[in-house]
Formats: sequence, C-alpha cells, structure tokens
Amino acid sequence: MTYFLLMAALIILGIFLPGEIPETIGRKVDNSGRPGDGQREPPKISLIWLRKLVRYGLFALALFVLGATSFVVIEQDKIGHLNKIYGAGTLAPGKIIAVKGETGPQADILGPGFNFQWLVNIQYNVEQLPLVEVPDGYYGFISAKDGKPLRNGQYIADRWPAEKNFLDAKVFLAEKEGGQMGPQLTLLPPGKYRLNRYLFDVTTSTDFTKSTSVPAGSVAVIKSNVQELSADKCRPIVNDLTASLSVPLVPEGCVGVWANPYVPNAYYLNRRAYDVKLISTQVQAWKYEGGYTSRRINLTVDDKGNISQKEESIIVPTPEGAADKAIQLKVEGWSVYQGLRVVVQVKPEDASLVVASVGDLQAVEDKIISPLVESVVRTVTSSNFSEGEDKDIEGATDKEGVTNKDIEGATDKEGVTNKDKERSNDVRKVLYLQDRRAFLEEAVLAVIRPAAAKVGVTVREVRFSNPDIPPELMVARKREQLAEQLKNTFIQEQLAQSQRIEVERSRAKADQQSVLMQAEIAKEASMALADAKKEDGRGEKERLMEIAQGQQAQKGVLGPEMTFQLEALKLILGAAVANPEIVKVPMVSVQGQGGLEGAAATYQLLGGSNIVQGLQKQLGKSQ
Repeated sequence: MTYFLLMAALIILGIFLPGEIPETIGRKVDNSGRPGDGQREPPKISLIWLRKLVRYGLFALALFVLGATSFVVIEQDKIGHLNKIYGAGTLAPGKIIAVKGETGPQADILGPGFNFQWLVNIQYNVEQLPLVEVPDGYYGFISAKDGKPLRNGQYIADRWPAEKNFLDAKVFLAEKEGGQMGPQLTLLPPGKYRLNRYLFDVTTSTDFTKSTSVPAGSVAVIKSNVQELSADKCRPIVNDLTASLSVPLVPEGCVGVWANPYVPNAYYLNRRAYDVKLISTQVQAWKYEGGYTSRRINLTVDDKGNISQKEESIIVPTPEGAADKAIQLKVEGWSVYQGLRVVVQVKPEDASLVVASVGDLQAVEDKIISPLVESVVRTVTSSNFSEGEDKDIEGATDKEGVTNKDIEGATDKEGVTNKDKERSNDVRKVLYLQDRRAFLEEAVLAVIRPAAAKVGVTVREVRFSNPDIPPELMVARKREQLAEQLKNTFIQEQLAQSQRIEVERSRAKADQQSVLMQAEIAKEASMALADAKKEDGRGEKERLMEIAQGQQAQKGVLGPEMTFQLEALKLILGAAVANPEIVKVPMVSVQGQGGLEGAAATYQLLGGSNIVQGLQKQLGKSQ
C-alpha cells in the first residue's frame, strides 16, 4: 500500500507540478538608468526544459517505485512467504492456504536472492522467516494447518508417499492426492528445509523429538497406534503363546504390537504414532534376599576346653536392586527364611511377547515371577518333607538327572541308608533345605520355567542361598562338630609332643655324635683286640703242642733227665737275659772238654745260683 500511494503521488506531481513552473523568466530591469542613455530591455530565459525535467523525473521516479514493488531480495538463510492483500477472490471455508491466487497466505514461497513478480510488494505482504533446521540426533515433527480432513477414528495423517515432494505446499494441497491436515506421520530427518511455514508447523530439539537409540544388549518393541497396511495384511499372529494375548502380535505397519522387534541401532520413530519399549536381552539375576532378623548362637571355648554359648540378633536388610525379600517358610512351627536367585533372560524373538503380555520386564518381575517364585518355593519345599521323607515332583531332577524316587533309600559310601541316618523329625525336616539344596533348586526350576515361558521369559537357573535356620536346631550339631574338632586338636597336640620328643632325642644324639663315634670305635677296637688275642692263644697253643711233640722226641733221644736239664737251662738263660740282676753266681771255676760236657758244666756252674735252685724246686714239685 505504501508503494502504491507513493507511486500515485509521484504521478500526480508529475502531471500538475510542471504547470506551476513559468515558461520563461526575464532579467530584472534597472530603474535607476535614464531612458535616454540607450539601454534595452533584457532578454527572457525559457523554463520549458525545467517543466519537462520535473514531469519526466517524477514519472521516472513513479516508474522506479512501481518497479520496486515488483521484486524482493530474500536473505540466504530465510524463506520468503507471501500473504496476498489484493486478490481476485477469497478462500473457501475451512481453507487457510491459497493455491489459486485467492486472498490470504499463499502456497508459493520465495527462495533466497532476487525474486521478481509484478507488483509483488503491492499485492502481497512479504515476510521473511528462517529456515527449518533439524539438528543431529533429533527429528522434525510436522503438523499441517491445511489439507484434507482426517478420517473418522484417525488421529494422525497418513505417511507421505516417497515419490512425492509433499514439502511443496501446492503438492500437499492438491485436491485428489494431497496430504491431510493435522499431525503428520512422516518426519523430517536431520537437515535444513525450505518449506511453507504458513502451512507447516515443525517441532525440533525437544525430548519428544529425540531419535530412538536401541543400545547393544537390548531390542525395541514397537506398539503401533496407526494402520499403514490394508486389513488383509494385518491379521494377528496366532500360536500357542499368543492365543490368549489381549494385545495381539501383528506384522510391521499394523495397529498392535509388532511381532519383530528392532535390533540395536538408531531410528527416527514418530513417538506420537508408536510406543517404544526397550527390552534387555542380557542375562539377569533377580535376587530374593534379606528382609528379616537373623538369630545366631555363638560358641566359645576356654583354655580348659569348656564350651559356652551366647545368642545375638542381626537385622538382614533387603539389598538395593533385589527383586524381593527372602521367602519365609514354616516347618513344624519353625520360621525359616530362604533366599534364592533366579537367573532369567528374554530372547530377542520373545521380546514382543513380553510387551504384549505384561508390558515390560519390571512388570514380569513384579506381577509374574516374584509371586510365582514365592508360591512354588513354599509348595515344593513343603511337599518334599511333609511326611518326613522325599516325594517326587513330576519332572524334577537333581544335577545328575536323578529323581526323588531314585534318591530315596540311596546309601552312602559306608552302606548306610538315608533312613538309617535320620535325626529327630523336626531337625531333619528343617535341615532338608540345606542338605537337599540341589534337588530343591531343580524342582523349583521345573515348575516355574514353563510358567515364565508363557510370557516370553526364559528361566535359566534357580539357586538357593543358605537358609536362615533357627539356631536352636543347629546348636547340637555345632557343639558336636566343635567337640570333634577339640578331640582332633588334642590328638594332633599329642602327635606334636611325640614328634617334639623324638626331635629332641635326635638333637641330643646329634650333639653327642663325636662321643658315640669314639665309643663305637673303641668297641670295634676292643672286639678286634679280643679277636687278636684269640688268634695269639690259638697260635701259642699250636706252638706249645709243637714244643711238646719236640720234647717227646728229645726224651726219646736224650732221655728224660737230660731233656729236663736242657729245658731248664733255656728257661734260666731266658730269665737271666730278661732280668740280669736276679742272677747271683758263686765264683767257681769249671774246666772240661766241649760238647755236652760244656753244657753240663755250665749248668753246674749256674746251678749254684739262686734262680736255678728255685727252678729246681718248682720242677721237682711238678714231677
């Protein structure tokens, strides 16, 4: 309008303003001069050129203003939007965007740079709006202000065909194959877009428009609220597990829970059309522990071996993150708290079944597994010792694949049967939880596994922790064990003392080793000397026997008397040689010839000596 008024003003001025300019203009007459001086009237100056200049200038300026109304320069990061002020007609009721030139917001937009359109600035109000930018990790949620109405029961528009550029407002607003007004199923992935902001509202960079990231170890189960496929392609998937589901499993593109979950990746999913449940497919351990007060009886032993006991109470809290507290069992009036761990996993192909049946894993834990575990544990344990003996639970086996019936009556290594080793009835029933743990675990697993499979959860194992048995039932066993340990300790101490004595003996013997060696050597030397003396005596005996035989021979030659004298002479001479001082010989001169007479003379000479006389007396006695 401003441009139009300015142009009109310039045209009017171009028509009327030049008429106000005189055609000529003369020089001013000098009245001081005299006429007679010969002065002439000055010539006049024509101003027709000025009139033309003003007229044509104003017309040119009007034309410039007219040209200025026919182009617009759009900035590089903006979009030119047209709102028609003067048009041939008005929009139909319910319509917002003009497609055929009606008055109002136009479907056409102007791109960046110079844009020429006849009288654009007069017919339209041009508004420059920023580009639509969708950042990384987000999507653009689109809502259309115009288009075909949604069908009955439809709350979000159909997905845009990939082959059509529905971001073009004229294409979107086509009468037959155009888009629908309202929230759109189609999203804008990250990027920059030039679209008609009069037609489309785009939401970006909010928590609602974040991309859906499925981490490793999980899958995304999609619950769709929109129907994209025909009815004949959206028949529910029915099998033994899905027949009773309130929310059916359907193929992708149908209303309901999609049977095939999305694997780990990033997805741009319209969160107004789809509910996304992330289901972990990793192995998880659900613990049932704590939540009770544990009583203990501590046994102590003094220096004399006397056993004393003292009771204490300890509060056992439920650990953070545990599925529930330990399960309380009643056995013959005794309260026993049994903790356990259930190891579960959701396979990727079963994740949709979990969502369709209960919603998510937390609901499975709270509504299915926890109540089931509590009920089954109580039932299994009570049925196995209700009559004081094992009972077979159908399908339950221990780790070696042996059923209760196979175990009943089994013997241990010493050939003693189970019944032979029964304790008192109450104690045996309570200790059954501890003594037959492996079997009870398998029995519980056999019951809860098929029940959990119905909701898509695979139970891999059940593991019992140590039951919190009333301490009164364990004192006798503990005292017995402690007494046995004291006995073993006493025996070991005795063995240690015996070994110490033996060590001391060995040490003392080692310290006297030199003396023992000397005594041993002396003993061996004495034995060797005795043997030598025996050998000497044996030799002397043989010598004397030889001498006796020689003397007998002498007697036969010399006669007994002469033989005696000769033997006595040998003895005398030997004694005289050994003891010269004992020989006292009288001064007697003896003469004679050689031979035997010389020997006799010598004997006669020595015969007077004291030693010979004593020897003769001895020989005489012996004869």
